[in-house]
Amino acid sequence: MVQDVHFESLVYKYQTMNVAGPFDFINLASRRVAEYGHSHGAVSQSTIDAAHNFHFHHISETLDAGELMSSGFKITPTDTLDDAPELDYLLIGGPMPETFEFPARYVEFIKHHHAAGKTILTTCTGAAALASTGLLDGKNATVNNVEYKCL
Repeated sequence: MVQDVHFESLVYKYQTMNVAGPFDFINLASRRVAEYGHSHGAVSQSTIDAAHNFHFHHISETLDAGELMSSGFKITPTDTLDDAPELDYLLIGGPMPETFEFPARYVEFIKHHHAAGKTILTTCTGAAALASTGLLDGKNATVNNVEYKCL
């Protein structure tokens, strides 16, 4: 049976590649990509049968486009905090840690999913952003070593 797996990120000023890169890489293991490979003779039916349907969501307080930290990219949210589907994985991309602060509703959203036992992943300085919620208190975490001194 094909499983639907939901990956979500929150929309705020993170470095674009911190979310776009992992989402794109993860998508390479999706059923859709496996079916494409099969159509070119490169992927077996058993691989397709084992692949999942991946869904990627970008969550914000509103559906208004949000500017990311780098290169002037903007992202249009797919869902709001109020109507986001149940997630399997939450990815926290890396912002500029010196000045970053999550909106209170984002902190509630993150803590809700943590309490539900869902996996939270971070990239670059995303660990510092996650730490700001208190969820990493007393735990070890990995962060971009260039930013270590300012954390």
